[in-house]
Amino acid sequence: MFYETADTDWIVRESKKLNTIEEGQTFKEYEESARYVYDLLKSEGFDAELLTFPADGKTVYQDKRTPLAWSATRGKLTVISSPIEFENPVIADFEKMPISLVKHSVSTPEGGIKARLVSEDAMKTGADCKDAMILLNPTTRARSPIITELLDRGAIGYVSSHLPGAKDTPDCIEWQNAATDDTMHWHVQCEDRDFIGFSVSPRIGRKLHDALKCGSVEVLVESDGKRYEDEIHAVSALIPGKRKEEIWMIAHLYEPFIADNSASVIMEIAAVKHIQKLIAEGVLPELEYSIRLVFAMELYGYAAIAEYLGGNLSDKVIGGMNIDVPPIEKTDKDFTIHLSPFSSPFLGNCILHYALDNYIKTFPKTETIVSRTYFYCDDAFLGDSTVGVPIVWAEHQADDYHHNSIQSNDFLDEEKTHRVYTLYALWLYRMATCRAEYIPEYLESAIKFANERVETALSNEGSVSTEKISHFIEAERSHILDFKRIADIPEIDVAASKVSSVKEPTVPVEDFPALQKAAKIIARRAVTGFPHDLIRVPKSERKFLPDTVLYGPFGLILSAMDGKTDLRTLILRSMWECGKPVTEEAVDGYIDAIKYLSKYGYIEII
Repeated sequence: MFYETADTDWIVRESKKLNTIEEGQTFKEYEESARYVYDLLKSEGFDAELLTFPADGKTVYQDKRTPLAWSATRGKLTVISSPIEFENPVIADFEKMPISLVKHSVSTPEGGIKARLVSEDAMKTGADCKDAMILLNPTTRARSPIITELLDRGAIGYVSSHLPGAKDTPDCIEWQNAATDDTMHWHVQCEDRDFIGFSVSPRIGRKLHDALKCGSVEVLVESDGKRYEDEIHAVSALIPGKRKEEIWMIAHLYEPFIADNSASVIMEIAAVKHIQKLIAEGVLPELEYSIRLVFAMELYGYAAIAEYLGGNLSDKVIGGMNIDVPPIEKTDKDFTIHLSPFSSPFLGNCILHYALDNYIKTFPKTETIVSRTYFYCDDAFLGDSTVGVPIVWAEHQADDYHHNSIQSNDFLDEEKTHRVYTLYALWLYRMATCRAEYIPEYLESAIKFANERVETALSNEGSVSTEKISHFIEAERSHILDFKRIADIPEIDVAASKVSSVKEPTVPVEDFPALQKAAKIIARRAVTGFPHDLIRVPKSERKFLPDTVLYGPFGLILSAMDGKTDLRTLILRSMWECGKPVTEEAVDGYIDAIKYLSKYGYIEII
């Protein structure tokens, strides 16, 4: 039904309009894109709200500090002397490709700065870097460790040719979204030092490296980039149902690619439009739950909206879906789905299994992947127990072309977009109309997937403990039991009891010293939201936390922390859930991180 009646032409057309605005990557374009989405929602009859938050590099929401605003109209890197001739000496130009000037680069004097180019390897072996531009190695991502190091050495900035998918796209460039002079945060804030950065293609990068091997290279650096305090916007729209509890559809603004993430925003608007149209036509029954559309800066904007709406939202929101990176041509699969982990039980996992079963029956030849390891990541972090919005996260491409400029307006696969859109519309509709009489039809798919999940998790084990088997059974049961938030009917308990394992326990968990130490620690969360930018910590004492919190077991450990369960149990469950080997070194790292966070008030050790 959703496939036959979808307006894919509208999705593609509006996605391209939005992406054309966002390609500029300055805060002027950020405001234009937010206002475009707000106006689009209003024109389609939605009760939309344009929210405004500070972009001052100081304001903090759930330990995510908002970025400084940034503007630029000019940014150019020109080779002015080299032992190898460059046919076009202008190797980066903001006016032709805005992402070639790294966001938050500062300005040069009129006429630019002449600077020596120094390779990263030469810098690391003691070369003079004062007032130089550092040419990073192709495998080096322009993130805080290397940026901090080169600024410490007196360099004014850097040139990066790092690019996922470089082999296939040697003339494309990377958009750098997390170039900062601090540990964990993604955007330049009040404590970051000045720098100027450029992205060049892998082909140009190789030529620069070859030139440096033959002699010295001098470049002219020009930029009118400006950091300043201003505002950043988010957009929300509420579609009322019979009940006030909300289902969220989330997608981020402010990234300059059709597939990351303009089309996701438009697909979510289209899904709600589509559902409303079918309800008005009498084809579908009315919404049971309210739907909220949430569009904002990734991570930081979501945290701001969550705080604006109340902080801990577990009593207001059932859960949601985040769509990030819609279908592009160079990937074979339709999508990868990441489910909500055990520390955030979510009936939405079960309804997604139901929707996927229907999707695969309709499109049996497409490749779809459901991740068998769980984590929060930057697109599902609102599932943290202190925030209470469990999320299923849909992405559509491997990391092969992540932040690669090949993702232009022409790179959206329209038929793939048509197909996957129907899955999201079906999931949203089923979530928003879930009530007691509908639950039994979801349970069959839920039981099947839960048992597959348990067996898959244990299939590579030559021997396994009772504790591990019990965890996976109870974790999968918890998602089924979450239906009790909708209606406490006996079929839910019966379905949960059918989750089991054929694996027989053969060995106990090996309790090495670090686990024994963890067994003596019980802690609870002291603040709302995952620690991320570590704003409570003096800059000189900040450090990277395990898994950078969001991308592995550490986020699950924190979310499951209830002031009752010992740290050994939390670590084991979380590492099993993420498919990570339980080692003495890893466990010690988690213990140290918990103690570090307790020192600065993020956690209370009981």
